[in-house]
Formats: sequence, C-alpha cells, structure tokens
Amino acid sequence: MKKAAKLCVGLLVFGLIAVFMLPSSAPADNSSQDWYFAEGNTLPEFDTYILLYNSGDQTSDAELEFMLDNGEVTTLEVTIGPYEYTNVSLKDQVEGIHDGVSTHVHVDSSAVICERPIYFNYHGVWPGGHNVVGLNVPRKEFYFAEGTTRSNPEDGSFDTWLTIMNPNNTDAGVAVSYMLATGENVVKEHMVAAHSRKTVYVNDDIGPNQDISMIVKSDIPIVAERPMYFDYHGSILGGTTVIGAEAPGTDWYFAEGTTRAGYHEYICIENPNQDQANVSIKYLLDDGDVVETTKSVQPRSRYTVRVSGDVAEGRDVSAVVSANMPVVCERPIYFVKEYGRDGGTDCLGFQELSKKYVAQDDVRPLVTSTYFTILNPGDTAGTLNAQYRLHYGPVIEKEYALKAHSRTTINLFDVVEEGVGAIMYFSSDTPIAIEEPEYIMYFGNKSSGSCIPAYAVPQ
Repeated sequence: MKKAAKLCVGLLVFGLIAVFMLPSSAPADNSSQDWYFAEGNTLPEFDTYILLYNSGDQTSDAELEFMLDNGEVTTLEVTIGPYEYTNVSLKDQVEGIHDGVSTHVHVDSSAVICERPIYFNYHGVWPGGHNVVGLNVPRKEFYFAEGTTRSNPEDGSFDTWLTIMNPNNTDAGVAVSYMLATGENVVKEHMVAAHSRKTVYVNDDIGPNQDISMIVKSDIPIVAERPMYFDYHGSILGGTTVIGAEAPGTDWYFAEGTTRAGYHEYICIENPNQDQANVSIKYLLDDGDVVETTKSVQPRSRYTVRVSGDVAEGRDVSAVVSANMPVVCERPIYFVKEYGRDGGTDCLGFQELSKKYVAQDDVRPLVTSTYFTILNPGDTAGTLNAQYRLHYGPVIEKEYALKAHSRTTINLFDVVEEGVGAIMYFSSDTPIAIEEPEYIMYFGNKSSGSCIPAYAVPQ
C-alpha cells in the first residue's frame, strides 16, 4: 500500500519544513541521485529527521519513500531551491507508531546531499542522538568493525542492533557473520520482506558480554546500518550509528580523535581474513608530531585499540591505519564535556582522501558545538580554502595552513555566529580527510554527539 503527499518547501520549526536562501556557489558533483537510510522509527521516545541540503545553483525536486516494518510505503515530494535545505520529520509523514522505518530519497539534482539525524531517550533512560550520511547505492555486502553486547557492573550496558532495508520487489535472504574478539564465529540468517525494514537485536543473536565485528551478505542489494545504545561504564549515556563499509581495505584514515580528559577513544579493527593481519597505526598530532605503533589481529576476529594507551593524555589526534591485508576500521569515542553534555560518536574510516568536500550545519532546536577536523597525512604542508555560505548574511571565506603529517581543528563558531546555519565548501591543494564532530543538547534534555565525514566531492 502506498500513500503520497506533495510539499513545497517552507519553514520548519518543530515539525514544519524550513528553508534558508543562500548565495550562489559551485555545486557538489555527486554522481548519484539516490540516498538510502536503513534506520529510523516513529516511536514516542525518538525523533527522526531526513535532512536534505542543496549545495548547487539549480532547484531540485525530491521524492522520499518511507518503507515500514509492515511493508507499507508512504511517499512525500519536496522541492528544494538553490542553496536551501529542509528537515523532514518522520512523525509528520508516517501515521502511527512504527519501530522500523527506512527511507529512500530520489533527487533530480546531483548537488543535493542527505543526512538523517535522530534524537532519542532510549527506553526512557538513555538520552542522546546520532547522525549519518545516506548511502547512494544498495549493496550485497556490508562490513562493521564495531559492536558489543557487554552488560556488567564495570563496563556498563550496550544494546547493539542491525537494521536492514530491502528496497527491492522481492524478499532478501541475509546472512550475518559475527566475528567475536575470542576468534569464535557465529552465523545467523534472516529474511527481509520486499519494500520493508528488518530489525535484528544483536544481543539476542550472540548473547551478552561479547565484542564483535560483523559481515552482512545478501542475495540481492540491500542497505545495512548498525545503531548502538549504551550506558558506558555506568556514567555516559547515548547512542551511535554507522552504515557498513563496502569492502575491507589496507588503508584507513581518521581525522577526528582526542585523548583529552573526559574522552575515551578507541579504534576497532575487523580482520575478515583467514590469516593474521599485521597492522600499523600512525597517530598524527596537532603540532606535527607522529606516534607509531603496531598491532596483530587474529584471523576472523575483532581487535580493540584504546588510543590513550598509545598517545599521551591531552592531545588532539588523527590516525592512519595500514595493514598487510584488507581489514575494516571504525573509531568510537565516548565523552563527557562541559555543562554536563555526554554521549558518544562513531565513524567509519575514510578509505580514500580527497581535495574537495561539502558539509552543512543546519538550525535545529538544539545547542551545538560544531567543529571540522582535518587530517593531512602527506609529506608536504598544504592550504585549505573554506567558503561559509550563511543561511542569513554574507559569504565568509577563510584560508587555513595545513602542516604535513598533522591534524587541524576548525571551530565553526569562531567563523559563524551560533544559531546561524551554513553550507561549507572546502578545497585543498593536497589530499586530506575532513570530519564534522558536533556536541548537542536537543530541546535542552537530550545530551549527545555525532561525527560524520564531510561529503567528498568526486574528482
């Protein structure tokens, strides 16, 4: 059953659609016109949004399909003008309470980029939020390095989920291979109905107190995402999510990271091979210093690196992970910041660097601290040119020096007034990686963080 609605973009305040006019600029050259999100729901304790921002100078039409856990599909059409953005609330578009809603967005302009922020009070006791950039093309394989079902007085409690979207006209047969830190492997099979969303509670599949990586394989293209919710060490509450990697690789790049007081950073390494993987990690600090270490990861298993065990306290750090065979790497961070803000972030590493990126910071009912962290792993220094196109006001241009083998941090609110959103265009003369960590207080009562990669413009 399909329900349809049409909407021309207007102003969003607490459930209405908002748009802000911006000056002209070169659009992102996105090669795909589709965006997919497996996770989402309309539960009372969750607020799920689809954020679309148009980085180009042409108006774009978009059609959103919301695929429910019961197989029902609801559609919405929106129009997004040049340099505008809009937030679509799932609760405004999907009738009733559903614990599974996946979303497909089709746009007719390659300059439109889509994210999906979610704010929650998980089970009424774990508040937080997370965000993810959509996937352009469904795939048959997804790799996740991170995942845990720990539940004990020392570590706290973790709930790990796997959400699977099937946008096809036929059912999908999905096999999930869990690779435990112990080296044990567990395989579970699931069926996902056509045009629907399937939710897997990983804790039920493998039991408590297990650290895991996952390989998800399907007989037809799907979308797989891994939300996690936690009470880290009994003191830090929140949640994270990522869409799985397309394939293992020998090089992974992380721009964000820190060993400051109150932060707990890890690098999770998945070895899907039949042989031991030898892994080297280079930590690139903000002053250009480099700290190197090596790790060994057993076959078909998961390995966890606590970054503060390798890098002295109080340092901001990027990381380059290299292996002698293809592996998968993620970087979870748990934190306690000023004003009582706590939560966690997780990010899949970059497998390729780029010279051009696009990002956004929209106006939502929250208080944020937004940063851009830049990794320059090269042997030569570089220059980063940034253009900030404000939702209200002028275009601001800045230039930043990038030291070789180093990490650089930009505080957005040193450039843009807090509460004024913007679209950012970054251009560098050397290949880099850029991430966007945010610290959030949603409606004043859901403390959280998110960290997503800036969108790399195809070269």
